[in-house]
Amino acid sequence: MSGTAEPTTTGDAVKHVPPAGAVKHEPGTYGPRFPLAEAEARRMAQLSTEITSRLDEMAQIFTSTTGRALDGMSPRFVRDAHADRADVTDVEIICGPEGCGCYVTLSDGTGWCEFPCGG
Repeated sequence: MSGTAEPTTTGDAVKHVPPAGAVKHEPGTYGPRFPLAEAEARRMAQLSTEITSRLDEMAQIFTSTTGRALDGMSPRFVRDAHADRADVTDVEIICGPEGCGCYVTLSDGTGWCEFPCGG
């Protein structure tokens, strides 16, 4: 598999061998890390900025529609298609201590906000 560490066994221990191109980093941090070419790094930064902006906008629309405050809530995007209903897709928009708020869409394009998700 490209981009994943392949485990090897040494006695009872499992040793993870980083794939080619992985950068060694400090213990306790996540990894392995894969450096990007300059153009790809610029594009990823641009996409990250765009996504963050859109998530913030979706969270603002959600909170103004539902009357929920953003205090303690974290914008996020988790798309979840329902196994039992192919025409329904939930997108978690904000999550906090009281649960997550979703935007639900149907295959016909209609949608609504709900809190908590699945409520």
